[in-house]
Amino acid sequence: MNTTTLGIDDLKKSKKLRSNRLLIVSLNNPVSRNSLGELVYNTTKLAGITSAVTALQASGEINGYMFIGAENPSHKKDELSKLSCVSVPIPSDVMELYYQGYCKSSLWPLLHYRLQSVKHDSRWFEAYNTANSLFADAILAHCRPGDMVWIHDYHLMMLPAILRDKLPTDTSLGFFFHVPFVSSELFRILPNRTELLRGVLGADLIGFQAFEYIRHFHSTVSRLLGVDCTANGVETPSDIGHFVRVSVFPAGVDTDGFRRLLGLDSVQSRISQLRQTFKGYQVIIGKDRVDEIEGVPLKLQAFEMFLKQNPVWKGKVILLQLYEPPEPGKSQDDKIALQRVVNETVGRINGAYGSIDYVPVHYINKKLDIEEICAMFSIADVALITPMRDGMNLISHEFTACQPAPVAEDEENSSKDDNKSKEQQATTTTTTVAVRPPGLTVLSEFTGAARCLSGSRLVNPFDKQDVCDAILEALSASDQERRMRHTFNYQYVSTFTSTT
Repeated sequence: MNTTTLGIDDLKKSKKLRSNRLLIVSLNNPVSRNSLGELVYNTTKLAGITSAVTALQASGEINGYMFIGAENPSHKKDELSKLSCVSVPIPSDVMELYYQGYCKSSLWPLLHYRLQSVKHDSRWFEAYNTANSLFADAILAHCRPGDMVWIHDYHLMMLPAILRDKLPTDTSLGFFFHVPFVSSELFRILPNRTELLRGVLGADLIGFQAFEYIRHFHSTVSRLLGVDCTANGVETPSDIGHFVRVSVFPAGVDTDGFRRLLGLDSVQSRISQLRQTFKGYQVIIGKDRVDEIEGVPLKLQAFEMFLKQNPVWKGKVILLQLYEPPEPGKSQDDKIALQRVVNETVGRINGAYGSIDYVPVHYINKKLDIEEICAMFSIADVALITPMRDGMNLISHEFTACQPAPVAEDEENSSKDDNKSKEQQATTTTTTVAVRPPGLTVLSEFTGAARCLSGSRLVNPFDKQDVCDAILEALSASDQERRMRHTFNYQYVSTFTSTT
């Protein structure tokens, strides 16, 4: 996320702040263990929030920060303390009902338009309230007058209202939705719809990834709560009694961080190895989580259709599919059937179109470190990103950041003729081209990124023929088209970063 995404200026304007310290609250702290087993910041979690926060600290925009997330037994208190992290202890039985129940079985599928997967259980919402209250207790134990509290995502929609009357009056409350927000006709099917809306309206500022989600949110609170909405926000009911600013803050990635990674000797060495491994092939890359929302079975079926309809590409193109498994300790019961479908589809494609010398789909079902992912993105000719719904999807940004940066180069060769008029010289134009033809992005139109990355070839992920056609177009694109499309995407990604 960038400074604009943080909405720091908006939060500051909402109250006269004294401390300018920032408390970032999310389900999980943005940390993970590196290859040496050390607990470090994970710059890919929470849309690159750690990069944004450290940049804000360095620039003086904030005066200190703290991350607050649910307790992870594998993270020791002293390790977390060194990273300015605080854990919230949540009983395992409550966590199961809260996360696997209400969050993943009620809210997540609904907010991603998967109505057939939405389930309800009154115990789940009780656990959701309990977990949100435990987060509130942790915040109140650490919050100081003048702090800014920034709450993240649908796991904590009740939290702003719980905190509203308990925090110091000069504390500012922000809430950011990383996920889409559905239309009022869909949101209203939730039994606890009113409580959720009143909960999030306890914030001073609410941020979304795209204007479409704001439109849906305004429609929902207007119809279900009978409140007035303006272009700037929502006038809350009289018993809440304040104006909530609502705005768009699209997430970004740390582009400079990716460039630094690509410059490492170890990454350059890996890039050389991968280029040698896939020499003679065009490489399509996909990176997804094990989740039905990612639409991986549909993607694989579209690639299968492509190979069937375009036999000339057999032996010339591969799909490098990275499929990140669930985090250890989280329930995987609902993922087994999905993984089985993916495994069977990969086997069918490789059996039908592969040979002893050619494997069409290279399927990697394990967690890879960021250096390996950067190297793979760097050598890919096409990124195939086709989730059925996504609030933003930063994989598209990461792929763009790992492609060669555009450089300015004259379209016309400079003339050495001293007699060439100044007027003729003035007609020499400058365009933007890349060192080597960059990769293209095939992107689902149902992502927030589709509104940002105008150089992408947008597809309907439910239309396999559309995806199939897009694959052919991307693989057949001229160098000029590749450079033009990549320039549009790279300019956006490098401008709206997680640190600027």
